[in-house]
Amino acid sequence: MKKLINYISWISVLFTISTIILTLLTTYQFAYIKYFSNYYAVQTGLCLTMIFWAIRFWNWDNLDSRVAYSLICISIAAGSIFFRLMDVF
Repeated sequence: MKKLINYISWISVLFTISTIILTLLTTYQFAYIKYFSNYYAVQTGLCLTMIFWAIRFWNWDNLDSRVAYSLICISIAAGSIFFRLMDVF
């Protein structure tokens, strides 16, 4: 199970990085891709990535780091969802 969460976490990081690159290319008008003309894809990718990383950190052995890093990741995901729902681009 730990390996599966690890692989999913890194795949979500790659997805988020590619989403950021495509959004920047569309924002600076190097290429036009309809779904990347705003920051909704970046916010959604960031939220999912942070949720997967919070789950990954929760499986650590060190209790202090486990709780702190998981709470940081969850708060970043909650902030991303908040801005997504409030239509802030």
